[in-house]
Amino acid sequence: MISNIILAKLRKNIFLSFFVAFLLTLIIFTAYYYSNARHNILADIENSFSDRRLTLEAAIARNTDFILVIKNIHDRYIDKKWTDVEISDYRQTLQDISINHQDKGYYEIPVGKRVGSHQIYNSMFCYGDGSDFSRAEISQILVMLRMQNFQYAAQKNIDSLVLSYYFTRTNSLTSIYPQISMVDILQDYDSFKDWSTHAYEVYNEFAPPEINPKGQSFWTEPYMDRTVNGMMVSTAIPIYLNGNYNGVIGADIELTFLNRFVEKSATLSGITLLVSQKGYLLTSSDVKYQHEADLELFSERLSATTDIILYQQQIKNTPWKLVYLVSPKDIQDKVWLNTRLFNIFIAVTLVFSFIGYFLASKFFIKPGIVAEKYLVILNKDLGKTKVELEQNLAELKEAQNKIVESEKLAALGVLVTGIAHELNTPLGVAITGNSVLMQSSQTMLTKFSDNKLTEIDFTQYFDKVDELSDLVDVNLGRVAKLVSEFKLISASSNYYPLTTFNFKELLIKGVSLQESRQKKDRLDIRIECDDIIMKSYVGVFNLILTHLIENSLVHGLNETVDSIITITLAEIKEGYEFTFTDNGRGIPAADKDKIFEPFYTSGRAMGKGLGLYIIYNLVKEKLKGNITLKELPGTTFVITWPKYDNLNSSLNKDDASIN
Repeated sequence: MISNIILAKLRKNIFLSFFVAFLLTLIIFTAYYYSNARHNILADIENSFSDRRLTLEAAIARNTDFILVIKNIHDRYIDKKWTDVEISDYRQTLQDISINHQDKGYYEIPVGKRVGSHQIYNSMFCYGDGSDFSRAEISQILVMLRMQNFQYAAQKNIDSLVLSYYFTRTNSLTSIYPQISMVDILQDYDSFKDWSTHAYEVYNEFAPPEINPKGQSFWTEPYMDRTVNGMMVSTAIPIYLNGNYNGVIGADIELTFLNRFVEKSATLSGITLLVSQKGYLLTSSDVKYQHEADLELFSERLSATTDIILYQQQIKNTPWKLVYLVSPKDIQDKVWLNTRLFNIFIAVTLVFSFIGYFLASKFFIKPGIVAEKYLVILNKDLGKTKVELEQNLAELKEAQNKIVESEKLAALGVLVTGIAHELNTPLGVAITGNSVLMQSSQTMLTKFSDNKLTEIDFTQYFDKVDELSDLVDVNLGRVAKLVSEFKLISASSNYYPLTTFNFKELLIKGVSLQESRQKKDRLDIRIECDDIIMKSYVGVFNLILTHLIENSLVHGLNETVDSIITITLAEIKEGYEFTFTDNGRGIPAADKDKIFEPFYTSGRAMGKGLGLYIIYNLVKEKLKGNITLKELPGTTFVITWPKYDNLNSSLNKDDASIN
């Protein structure tokens, strides 16, 4: 029982260990799931951010490629040699169509006119009065006329393109598409020269060969363009004349063109920013510039926010970089949103896990430990009772053996009958009470092991223990007194030698002997047996045969006129089967479970109740077999036992000890 308590506590600890292991596994799985969800979200953000950068680069490339194409046209035709006749014709045409703006010191070649085969689309201006055109000016004007066709086509196909231009530094020759009004532009300037000097200042920072020796395209910082009244950025590339830096070819792009590349989306819900080479925000998800003074530095933005730089990538062919800022909380919110079903599952699992652990502890584990403690206490008392009962039963068995011996010697007579009558009731009550008590204890242990023990079971068990303990105690007192009387009886132990014999011959001799002793008329004993040679105990079978015949004659055939007894023996697998049948009145159903009990008899005056008990003991203890009663007309006993070579080691040990 102590081991059962230890086992109960061990079950509690094992259950707790499994519960803790389950929680740890759940925590580890949750951490892994969240980590994987966060990784997937960051991967989606990075992919969307990279796709946005690639789209922006493609859009920017359309503008820079346009500038490069115009420059290629310029480089191809700027050094072309024109004949004097061609120069003279072009000079005359230009002088005829040019419009002199003497008040601002410039002339204009008006849109819609023609120069040679070229119709003018661009607005063309130059410092001077237009009264005379040098060969260099005419060459440059002809190049501008060739470039304007491509400018016209590009302006129709590139939405972000506001205007494109050709701007020389030497003579302020300017070609702009689409058409603009220089009169409006020069309202705030004293002369065309002042405007051109001011307009060109932005290029002095990027275009001169000492700054840009490779002549690469460049981008300006954002600025307010008064021509279109909006924030702009410009991309341009330096041009050269006779190997000398001479100006730029460029394009103005509305800053709003970049806005669509920084807009928020379901994936990119943070702030996307486009940062210039000087650290200004060209545009972002939350900035829309209206004035040049509104320009914001990226460093100022970072110092004023708790957002972190998640990604930043350089924009190809520009000095800009695309930056993505995001709040850690925003990422966490996305993780929670994407794992909401998993969160519900984990919450429900935890709730049911704790409820299950609480219920199991309260109704199964703790009551089991308490029950085991009470069972230990109870079984200590039961153990004492069991020892006393076993001692009394041992003494009783000893007395019973003596009675059996006395029966065989016919020495006890009426004494055995009286003692058996007195002994039967208390012994039966004590044995039955102990059997019920042990069965109840076993039932309790089974229920406890299966976690089915209830408080009602526990209470009923203790009530039954108290009642049966008192009952056993009283009857054992009576038995003890009788046993003490049995000790006065003494008989020698029987020795049954082991021999090899013909079983059929044994039956014939035994039956003949019994027939000679019996005075009953019309008795027919039939033997159905082959000549079977076996190794066993002849004395045992003689006793069995004698008691069976006497039992039939006394109790079964005493009222039968034509009495028939049939005896058969057959070999079965690994043993023998002996059948004894009579055609008497049989055994009442109520008595069938009692016939092998010692001192039981259906008629006290006709017997002492030890015959079948002696047979039962001989079959069980000496032959190591079984005896059963079949429900057929009359009475049939079936005895089976193993062959001697198949007996267990205990039989051999018993024989050795006897010898």
